[in-house]
Amino acid sequence: MALTTTTRNLALLLLYWLIVVPAGSAARLVRDPLHRVVDRDAESYWIDTRRTHA
Repeated sequence: MALTTTTRNLALLLLYWLIVVPAGSAARLVRDPLHRVVDRDAESYWIDTRRTHA
């Protein structure tokens, strides 16, 4: 019984490392979840955070 459980866990670990990890790594390289683009016409990306205190 212990050998079956160990073998199953090793097989699942191997599948995870061979399928899920490369797919996730490839998705991180290709995908841009924030849809960031460079605005060539922008003078600066700085956001002025001066606040008035009451």
